Amino acid sequence: MSAYSAMDTQALKKLHAKLLEDLKDHQRNQLSLDLSRGKPAADQLDLSQGLNDVINKTNSPYLTRNGSDVRNYGVLEGIEEARALGAMIMDCSSEQVICWNNSSLTLMNIVIDIAYGLGLWGDHRKWSTNSRPKMLTPVPGYDRHFTLTERVGLAMVNVSMDDNGPNMEEIRALVANDSSVKGIWCIPRFSNPTGCTYSTACVEFMAELPNIAAADDFVVLWDNAYAMHGLTFPMESLSPILQIAKKYKTVDHIVSFASTSKITYPGAGIAFMASGPTLLKEVTKYLSTLSIGPDKLNQLRHALFLEDRLEEHMKEHALLLKPKFELVTN
Repeated sequence: MSAYSAMDTQALKKLHAKLLEDLKDHQRNQLSLDLSRGKPAADQLDLSQGLNDVINKTNSPYLTRNGSDVRNYGVLEGIEEARALGAMIMDCSSEQVICWNNSSLTLMNIVIDIAYGLGLWGDHRKWSTNSRPKMLTPVPGYDRHFTLTERVGLAMVNVSMDDNGPNMEEIRALVANDSSVKGIWCIPRFSNPTGCTYSTACVEFMAELPNIAAADDFVVLWDNAYAMHGLTFPMESLSPILQIAKKYKTVDHIVSFASTSKITYPGAGIAFMASGPTLLKEVTKYLSTLSIGPDKLNQLRHALFLEDRLEEHMKEHALLLKPKFELVTN
């Protein structure tokens, strides 16, 4: 079809009439299409139907392995079984993990609020002491990260992406001499929307970055939302940033996030964050002001349902999703 600018009035009227008829044909079909981004289809949700029964199949349905009753208050950091599941997903130790209700986005908001107003390390460091703190935002990226950053008043500094991840030389130049740059958002596996997975060199760089940055309160926000979401297995490897960070002594400046939102039920899953002991202590203290404890019943059923079959479960998702990707890309 010719460009509209190259068409005369008569041709444009004719095209307009045809498009109106096409629209009426579509309207007569009475299609109701949900085009929400990232929303699992019903057949994917059905894969997790076993969550509703798994607790009742155990001999002590409401007790964790250490004897805690998940129906009661307490256990702010999450039950051991759920933290172990989070550690499996985020490739770290369970001692580094907090499990908290259904949304990793909630945990991101909490971490940003603490960093900005209180400080993440129990000392004088907090982002609000800077008149105009900034956040590095790789683009293209995740709109929710941008919205969250904007909400707290952080200036966004865009960083370009390539097949290895965010441009490391750009980042180095931006952070090395500017203490107002406080952190960076990262989606290390299947990054939105290009699908790139960070290279080993990029992960290594990110683990070292808090030492490179001029700001002593710099944080790498590692949103590993698609940690287990491959279409083929074994998946493309991703280096474990929290393990690498031990070498650089930056563990308390790396915060990893994940959830089961696109593993089980988006509205009734469990979420995780992982970091070093000092930062986790401050986050747990903050959580204690929000609640007497998270939904541990949901944590237990997820742990029982997924602990021995996580990859098998994700392969079932892949069987449903891969043909849809192929239909679009081919």
